[in-house]
Parts: sequence; structure tokens; C-alpha cells
Amino acid sequence: MLKRIAAKCSHSLSQVYNSSVSEVVASVLEGYNGTVFAYGQTGTGKTYTMEGSKDESSKGIIPQSFAHIFEHVKEHSNEIRFLVRTHAVSFAYGWISAWDECC
Repeated sequence: MLKRIAAKCSHSLSQVYNSSVSEVVASVLEGYNGTVFAYGQTGTGKTYTMEGSKDESSKGIIPQSFAHIFEHVKEHSNEIRFLVRTHAVSFAYGWISAWDECC
């Protein structure tokens, strides 16, 4: 059953990021809180979706989010001062916090 479902899924990780997550990250960069939460049955691809693979063309949601955030920081570093912190939650998962240091 699972193989049949996976065979029907034709979206790349970039398509998933662009259609579902990029708006959340953009909102976070505007100062809103945002969460991307992966859940589901064991073996359905949550870790792969979030982390991707070492292949540059298969970057997961987390590396694409980090790239989006740091590209924004790079583009606006002359106008805004940023403080970016990361927090490790467990061996495989973490999150990132960013603050707009305007004054």
C-alpha cells in the first residue's frame, strides 16, 4: 500500500517548500510566529521531507528554510541588524530563532 502511495507522489521537495513552507518562512521574516510540523505514520518520509539528502537537488524543508532566512539576512544586512540563534532539541532535530535588532 505504502509503495503505491509513494509512487503516486510526484512533487519534488522544492515544490513542497515553494507551495507550503516558503510563505511561513516569509511571514516569520516579517515578525510573525511560524511552525512547520511533520507528522505521520512510521516510514512515510517525514525525516526525508524535513532533512532531504546530501544531494544538492534534494534539499529538505529545513535546509531550504535556512537558505531562505540567510538569503533574506544577506539582502537586508545594510538596513537591518539581525541576531540569529539556533537551538538543538535532540540529536536529529533543531530549530532556528531570528530577531530583528532594529535599535
